[in-house]
Amino acid sequence: MDHAAALSPRTFYSQHGEDALIAEAFSDVAEGYFVEVGCIDGRRASNTLMLEELGWTGCCVEAHEDYVELVRRNRPRSRVLHCAVGDRDAGEIAFYSNARGSLSTLDRSLGPEFARRYGACFHGFVEKRVRMRTISSILDEIGAAQVHVMSIDIEGCDHLAVRGLDLGRHRPELLIVEAGSAEAEREIDAKMLGAGYLRGVKVAGCNVMYFRERERLARLAGRRFRGESRLTAHPMDDAPDDRVPFTIDVPPLAA
Repeated sequence: MDHAAALSPRTFYSQHGEDALIAEAFSDVAEGYFVEVGCIDGRRASNTLMLEELGWTGCCVEAHEDYVELVRRNRPRSRVLHCAVGDRDAGEIAFYSNARGSLSTLDRSLGPEFARRYGACFHGFVEKRVRMRTISSILDEIGAAQVHVMSIDIEGCDHLAVRGLDLGRHRPELLIVEAGSAEAEREIDAKMLGAGYLRGVKVAGCNVMYFRERERLARLAGRRFRGESRLTAHPMDDAPDDRVPFTIDVPPLAA
């Protein structure tokens, strides 16, 4: 059964329709709070832009210095922080930036794989120095008492960011995180499921959703979501936005 029509006229921006699921799971929350780690310009493939347009507020964290001001302009209801996110608080560390932002990482060894998979979109790395922080230290600073939606997409280092989330003090209602490898996914699963979270759906083979409350997952379980995402043009490109169809089948709840 398709449910995308019930979600209109919202505009979705996620790369694979993830924010359509978020909209349905949190349809009862008018003024929630989000955290997005890894934002590019704050619009392209964002999992939280739709929420901001609906009146939510939040925090956007971006490590690439060339994109921070764009995020500030594009996300006026968000607090924007310029830092890397990892498993510890540290001083300045090496950050390997790609000109297009989205293929930047803390793991230099990913360069050959990025070149093979993404071709001309990968321009190689330029090493920068940037402060590294944990998600929990960021949440302490901004005083976020409740986080409804947390999105992490930082190119192969997402599991390190999850390590820095103290689930004893900070328990987002939904964590959506890119699992860049089977090993990283197992690590994230172990932490989230061990803390009582429910694994929801894995979208496009990489973005895994973990729910704190069974009720929110139940709103999606066993349903098919079909619609269209507006993939906004990259700020380096003189091109129109793309319209990208998506279909997401959410598995039924386990007994």
